[in-house]
Amino acid sequence: MDVAKKIEFIQSTMEPMAWHTYPYLAGVLAVRDADTGRHVGSALRLSLAGRRCIVTAAHVVHEASSGGRVAVSAVRGQAPYELRGAPDGVDKTLDVAAYLLPPDYPDEGISFWPSERADTTKEKLRTDYLFVHGFPDSRARFSPLLDGIVESSFPYGAMLREDDLPEGVAPFQFAMDFDPASMFGADGAQAEWLDPYGLSGSPVWRIGASGQKVDAWKPDLSMLVGIVTTWRPDEKLLLATMVGPVLDVLSRCAIGSSTLSSVDRGSLSRRRPTMSVPHEAIARRLAIRFAPEIDEHLPALTDRALAGEPGEATQFRGTDPSVLLALASFLVSLSSLAWTIYKDMKQKQTTATDVAFLKGVILERLRQEATAPRALAEPMRERLLVAAADEALDESRRVEKG
Repeated sequence: MDVAKKIEFIQSTMEPMAWHTYPYLAGVLAVRDADTGRHVGSALRLSLAGRRCIVTAAHVVHEASSGGRVAVSAVRGQAPYELRGAPDGVDKTLDVAAYLLPPDYPDEGISFWPSERADTTKEKLRTDYLFVHGFPDSRARFSPLLDGIVESSFPYGAMLREDDLPEGVAPFQFAMDFDPASMFGADGAQAEWLDPYGLSGSPVWRIGASGQKVDAWKPDLSMLVGIVTTWRPDEKLLLATMVGPVLDVLSRCAIGSSTLSSVDRGSLSRRRPTMSVPHEAIARRLAIRFAPEIDEHLPALTDRALAGEPGEATQFRGTDPSVLLALASFLVSLSSLAWTIYKDMKQKQTTATDVAFLKGVILERLRQEATAPRALAEPMRERLLVAAADEALDESRRVEKG
């Protein structure tokens, strides 16, 4: 595909992606009272292991709390929803904060992005088109007459930037070109200059075009890849934190608030290390990834298994307790085995650099050596093995990059 056709295709995806992702967006506000407030940033509504979450940049929450009470837009045309207390999860290094939403958060006409539609690897960022969607301050205002915030979203398409990166771009971040003075609309016309203040906390997707024929593309193929945290105006860049570390933050806070009666949340939180060793990180990501289709308590039980604590036969919705406990233990042993296989390959100083080849070697050994619970169906066992191989390679890149 020549350059002109690529540009035409990218422009044709903007409106479908905007419509597809808009229901998952929220604005973040600093509210003083019913008549006074201001817009400070953007956020993503996301579902993880059966919990509804708000995810944004940590500095957005800090700014909102410094200027009043933190609130987020909910149902359009209704008053913002106040987020009481500190975030349930926050990482100032990653510049990410998350709130677990209570049952009374309204959900009419809005949606929560499923965590299984997240790509924690960096491989396809290089070959796919990226899409940012949020609420810049220039398109948002507080209106007491209209019960809160009036917002107009800003969809933006970009490519991953890997060349000529400035100092200070962390391994967990990726960069996108962002020059407000040189933007074009979906119709190809020059767009008006836009101040990106307020875009912090905006979600970033890859649209899913990589490897697809143009006429086969649809917005349902898109995958969440990050959260915008920084604008570097001198370098004309937006920086985003990759979704993998974001999900780790969410996993820790979701586990800490689990409704499992068998989990002593306070003692578990005190024992949990701040940074996971590689096989623990792999196990937690596997649990988060498969929780929506297996059981929402899987991440909590996996964390318990990692802590070496025996599980109890608490009643779980839809899953036999003994099977779920065995599955959590299996995820821990599978992750440890996958990481051990990777380390063995590294110690042998293999010269192979092809990701597909490395994954094939790890997967073949997992098929031979991983012992799954008898109740686990073969198709699910195979999916878990494939996912473990992917996660081991992903974790290796994180470790190598520091």
